[in-house]
Amino acid sequence: MASTSEQNKPVPGIKELNDYIQSSKFPSFDAFIGNNVNNIADWSLPINSHTAEELFHAWSSRFTISMRALKPHLPSKKLKFNSECWNTIAKTKNQQLSAETTFTKNSLRILEYFTDKTTDKIVNAGEERLLNENHVQQQRNKGKRKMTSEHLTESPKRQAVVQDIGQHETIDEVIFGMGYKKLANVPWTKSEKDLLQQLLDNPFLGIKTKMVPFIVDILKAPVESSDLVLLKLSLSGIVNTLNRAHFDKMSKYIDMAKFEEHANGLVAKFMKHGLDEESLEVLEKVTTKLNESSVEDCLMLVHELQIPFLKAKHRQHKTYRMLCIVEFMLGCFANFSLAESEATTQRRFAMILDHLFYFTPVKLAEGETTSRSTQVIRQLNNTLFGNNSCEPVIGRKIDVLMKYNGLEKNDPITGSALVLDQQCKNLRTNAAILNQMRALDPNSSSLDHVVAMDIIGSVGYMYLLVEFEDLYFAKKLGVLALPTSSGEFKGFQSTLNLLFCYQHFILNQGMDAHAALQRRKNMDNICEIIDISSTSETLSQHHNIFITPTKHKSK
Repeated sequence: MASTSEQNKPVPGIKELNDYIQSSKFPSFDAFIGNNVNNIADWSLPINSHTAEELFHAWSSRFTISMRALKPHLPSKKLKFNSECWNTIAKTKNQQLSAETTFTKNSLRILEYFTDKTTDKIVNAGEERLLNENHVQQQRNKGKRKMTSEHLTESPKRQAVVQDIGQHETIDEVIFGMGYKKLANVPWTKSEKDLLQQLLDNPFLGIKTKMVPFIVDILKAPVESSDLVLLKLSLSGIVNTLNRAHFDKMSKYIDMAKFEEHANGLVAKFMKHGLDEESLEVLEKVTTKLNESSVEDCLMLVHELQIPFLKAKHRQHKTYRMLCIVEFMLGCFANFSLAESEATTQRRFAMILDHLFYFTPVKLAEGETTSRSTQVIRQLNNTLFGNNSCEPVIGRKIDVLMKYNGLEKNDPITGSALVLDQQCKNLRTNAAILNQMRALDPNSSSLDHVVAMDIIGSVGYMYLLVEFEDLYFAKKLGVLALPTSSGEFKGFQSTLNLLFCYQHFILNQGMDAHAALQRRKNMDNICEIIDISSTSETLSQHHNIFITPTKHKSK
């Protein structure tokens, strides 16, 4: 058993790596390795990796983790394997190991300090360390190699499992695939069975979520199709309280009392910024007019109520925005249909968001927009888990993307199974966005949660996704319902109230996130001329998000 002092020893090369990243405006993996080829060999002596590929993976993982902690605002890039460089490093390291063993052997024999039996034991230990390269695969299969660095994400035990299963899969993907196999009555391989046994006991598998006991129980029990959605969420450390059936299955594995207290405070704060008294009074006039007369008469009233704001050049006023949304919805009554396409639904809801965010810095991107945050997560997972695919990594596509959250919309006749799958996707997408914001400023209380929406036809819901004790919890804020007729208009008030709460939240969180990003960039501007290590932000912790691998190639 290693002593406490040994466990707390600094990992060779990590300080130098972190210093390089902090002192470079645009750190480069190739530049760091190229300038430290001999040092990399020295720093790698404690690592139980010997081949060029193993050493590349070890240092690319270290670089990725440090970049995530120190420069989370910079775009992630796929790290390329330079065979010539890493073969040189591997050769140098193994030569040093050979020299070390020879020196130990000769010194012990010359000094004759120990008995012959003890000397032979130590010499054999040194020779065994040198010859370890020739027995790497054998040791992997036995799963007996020891982890020597907490910074080296890929442990030998994990390597043994992954290499037998497939080079281009992460542990999370393998576990998810096991769920598919069980559902289809396809037997697991020996390595997959071994993985299931190790999940609870092996801390080196790279799964940090607290939901591992739940994941194991899912795989051990008969798997239903809905369990596959739960598996994706659990691998991402997401607790879905939006769906009662899901939550009932997960609740016994977590303590909800503390979270509820924290979440209720966030909800109360969020709900303070809805419609004000003036807006409510104006909305009541419109509702009364609609009940007493035609839609056309009601539209005329709306136009009259807009005039004072136009004369005063106050189009950004909350009441004027509300009247614009009301005018748009009244105009949609004649065109509403249960058979509307997703594009029609998306266009209608996007128009409401346009009115909500006119004259603000918030811009909407529509039409299956790719989320950069999910791209970052996928690239990070690929690097840490050893996916060496040469294909470029792309992010998940979202119907409507704002800077700090994504919205999913479906047509009115979408089946419940697809809606549930989209909910799962949206939760993980917004978790990736939240993960990226937390990395910008881990200490910020305003960046530990996001608000998002799912829309199905003319109805939907708004929810809070908050990080709490290393898990992401989804909590419902309210139901959204767009009126499709005069009779439904009265209930539109609660939806408008939620939308304006949402507007206030997005604007304020956007400013906080932008400020955090700007602080990072400001430090980049001076990092190459002064030491900024004492002024750097708190190091961020990576939260694994399971992004289902895409089956199509990017164009």
